[in-house]
Amino acid sequence: MTEVIVLMATFQGEKHLREQLDSILKQTRIPDRILARDDGSYDETRNILMEYASARPGLFEVMHGENKGFVGNFLTLVEAVPADAKYIFFCDQDDVWVPEKIQRGIEQLSAIEPAMPTLLFTRVVVTGPTLLPSGLSPLHSRLDFGHALAENAVTGCAMCANSALISKLKDNMPDSRWVVAHDWWLYLMATGFGSVLFDPVPSLFYRQHGGNVEGATVGRMKTLVGRVQGTWTGKWARKRPWNMLSHFHSLYADLLPKKNRLLLEDFALFARGRCVAMALVVWGRVWRPSLFNRVVLLVVILFRKSPAFGPRKEVS
Repeated sequence: MTEVIVLMATFQGEKHLREQLDSILKQTRIPDRILARDDGSYDETRNILMEYASARPGLFEVMHGENKGFVGNFLTLVEAVPADAKYIFFCDQDDVWVPEKIQRGIEQLSAIEPAMPTLLFTRVVVTGPTLLPSGLSPLHSRLDFGHALAENAVTGCAMCANSALISKLKDNMPDSRWVVAHDWWLYLMATGFGSVLFDPVPSLFYRQHGGNVEGATVGRMKTLVGRVQGTWTGKWARKRPWNMLSHFHSLYADLLPKKNRLLLEDFALFARGRCVAMALVVWGRVWRPSLFNRVVLLVVILFRKSPAFGPRKEVS
């Protein structure tokens, strides 16, 4: 039985991969299975994974294939999660887990009704390339669907999910071309259909270096530029938050609780016009945690092109 599974996405990770793998193997609760998928690396990443798999048969399973990007890589791993997995932990290739990470995750998720789709994520210790700490990720006191519509609070490498959430995701898998980040998508799903838990105790050392796909944002001006570019124009051609929310609507509009469906439609699809979308931000129903970021969101809405409203199966 696979009660606890770790999903590890890798790409060009030879430099720090061994440290991450060793930290998983030193957990107070060892996972039942470590499922890794390499996204077309041409360094020693795949060989390192195979080395660990050969040394621990039955624990590791290594997949590889064409390069799908970090979102496609993780979604492919999700599709391979066995039906008997109860607790699913997501793992990057270059961090280091604290020994109690898995055990604490199990204890907190096991206290939730199993049928409730639930996502748990923790605080992290932000470090440099040598794991020298530079700070902690933010604390969170409010996490809901209105926040998930506006921004992502979840650090993917610090999250774990119960089987109910993963099953709901597998029932309607998104097209990775329209997903900004897999952790943001899971944040939308958990707040839209179930619950989110936040553990303020850090569970890992979050290594920041030049090779990170995503990383911690520092500096007020950098934050402003990133918010406007990321929300308005998007970092990738198709992976814009508005496109992602429209895709989310196309998949789940008929399944969401009514209040969440209406909030999604009024904010992301301008179902009742631009002014209502802006009012939702002013009233705090769709929100970001600081005045600074709420103003940025209002500016983006003001100048955003009006979307075509209505449920659809594909984003065009």
